[in-house]
Amino acid sequence: MSRYTAPMADRTDTSPAWPRALALRFLPTRGGRLALLALLALPVVLVDGVRSMDADLPGFLAGLARGGAAVPAERGFLLEGLLTDGVGAGLARLGVPLGALALAWWGFGLLLLAAVLALSLRRGELAFRDLLLLVAFSHLVDTLALWVGKFDPWLMAFLVLSAWRAPAPALAGSVLAAACHPILAVLSTAGVVAVDFALDRRIRWAQAVAVAVAAGADLAVVHRVVPGLVDRTGYAENLATGLLHDAALLALPTLVSAALVPFALVRHFAGPFGYGGRQGAAALAAWAGVVLFVGCVATLDHTRVLCLLTLAPALAFLRHQGRGCAMERWDWGLFALLLLCRLALAQIDGDGAIASTPYPLAPWSGP
Repeated sequence: MSRYTAPMADRTDTSPAWPRALALRFLPTRGGRLALLALLALPVVLVDGVRSMDADLPGFLAGLARGGAAVPAERGFLLEGLLTDGVGAGLARLGVPLGALALAWWGFGLLLLAAVLALSLRRGELAFRDLLLLVAFSHLVDTLALWVGKFDPWLMAFLVLSAWRAPAPALAGSVLAAACHPILAVLSTAGVVAVDFALDRRIRWAQAVAVAVAAGADLAVVHRVVPGLVDRTGYAENLATGLLHDAALLALPTLVSAALVPFALVRHFAGPFGYGGRQGAAALAAWAGVVLFVGCVATLDHTRVLCLLTLAPALAFLRHQGRGCAMERWDWGLFALLLLCRLALAQIDGDGAIASTPYPLAPWSGP
């Protein structure tokens, strides 16, 4: 197995001293590390806030639980995940009130995500350093907070599992992700496959085939159970003009705030990256090009989609890199400064920038 192990220069704190002291207090113990993650996530939630989305979805799933759902064709893409449909309908059948239904499945999803992350850390499939960097500098936390009511925590849990080295759990993670969001699961798994090909010269054939079959089966069953729904492709075709107008305004800010800046911040502390030579770099670049097009152009919830698409490939990519210097030797003063700068990177969707830092761009209003 090929790993990039280029030496990384030691970074010592310059100023101030308190971030380093705080980090050294938290890092040695498991409880301290958990507290450090919470401390990093809290400012994101306080700055960006919490927002509920898709208020009509609980009603659709409650209708499914009663044996039928009047779902407008243009909202059909919300029901494309068999597993998430089953979870929502199951909670409704158990008597969860309609007003609390979305919060219930979102909360259970958070517990599942926390359990998968804890198991990944315990099994050595995920390094705490990588999780800390993603919590601090990616859009993981604000994607969860600003899209309450979606099944994103469930999807994230399965995406994390799909990035494992162990073949069986990784395959199961991709299949379960396909039962939540078929198209996204296929693109995410393609990224994990590209990372392993680039940096380990192996191809996850079974996982790639399984996720494609699972995604196709999911879509076929959903459209048979609830006929007449418009899938995501049809939805995008109906909004083609709006998507292009939206992309003209928001594609570049999305590229910078949701991809380039988080990548640069993570790389600064994770150390120099290896890309597996020309063939590996070409495979990664091809996948990245597709994902950036989807996130920046072919969707409306730009930052959220890029976060979900890149989560598993980012974990796989970071696992293949050299460890660099120990976290205790990081420049924690610079880390705190960059963390504050990261708070200025707001989520971007079809209505412009969400929360505290709106870009001076006119949002597109759909029909």
